[in-house]
Amino acid sequence: VPVQLSEMVNVVIREYKDDSLDIINRANTKLECTFGCQLKEVDTKTHTYIIVNKMAYPQCNLLASYLERPKFSLLMVVLSLIFMKGYCIRENLLFSFLFQLGLDVQETSGLFRITKKLITSVFVRHRYLEYRQIPFTEPAEYELLWGPRAFLETNRVHILRFLAALYENQPQIWSCQYLDSLAELEYK
Repeated sequence: VPVQLSEMVNVVIREYKDDSLDIINRANTKLECTFGCQLKEVDTKTHTYIIVNKMAYPQCNLLASYLERPKFSLLMVVLSLIFMKGYCIRENLLFSFLFQLGLDVQETSGLFRITKKLITSVFVRHRYLEYRQIPFTEPAEYELLWGPRAFLETNRVHILRFLAALYENQPQIWSCQYLDSLAELEYK
């Protein structure tokens, strides 16, 4: 769950506010050495941080320890679809795609309880997704985008590998996205 710098200072550091940045840097070093995790800033305006796994996850670097395997897989499917659509997709298109896969987003029982809430609330709260209203739509329509945590914890190559495993194919079949992902790796 994201935490703000002010919360860390007020709740944890308290009377050592002047040394807060040094304390946070030392704690971050200990986190990385001991657990393989790192504190990363996801929002520079509000100084919001999350803990990111620096160790490899089976299919990508997502630190989704709060997610069970099915929820992690759903997150990967959602991130993959958003990636393939240019990092932005209308909510109704995403939900109709999931329905085609046999997942009713309005269903209140089953594997994810309420899938729509999981996607639009939980994944958004954990900053894997952004959920925003599309301007000038009546009735209001929404779109989903990769959130800052998704950009920090995964990349195009991981998503293409996930898709390739899902479709039992090679990442190169999505030539445009594959070339973009290679360019991203060279840039980093």
